[in-house]
Order: sequence, then C-alpha cells, then structure tokens
Amino acid sequence: MAIQTLDISPVGRVEGDLDVRVDIEDGYVINAWTQAELFRGFEVILRGKDPQAGLIATPRICGICG
Repeated sequence: MAIQTLDISPVGRVEGDLDVRVDIEDGYVINAWTQAELFRGFEVILRGKDPQAGLIATPRICGICG
C-alpha cells in the first residue's frame, strides 16, 4: 500500500508555529516529526543552569510556556 502523509500545520493551542508531519503505511505510523518555527531563546537563557531553574524562569517569561 502507498505511504500516506498527514500534515498538521499549524498545531492549535501552541504558542508560535508548530508543524507535525506523519507518514502512515497500512494503518501504521512509520515516521513522524515536528518542526517549530519560532525560537524563543529559553534554551540560551538557561544554558549551564540547573534544569529545575526552567520551572521557575519560564512561567515568568511566558505564561503559556510555563
């Protein structure tokens, strides 16, 4: 059977743009990936810090992300 590709773009209820692509063959997902177009920079701010610092910082920067 042919591979069917399902594109969901943009995904709702997500701040920024998020695209999802799923390849389906014989009713099974054979490949899936996401692509985020918007870079917020949280990773840069939190680089080198304790991972738990993200739980404190992100809600203060963005209520949706936290």
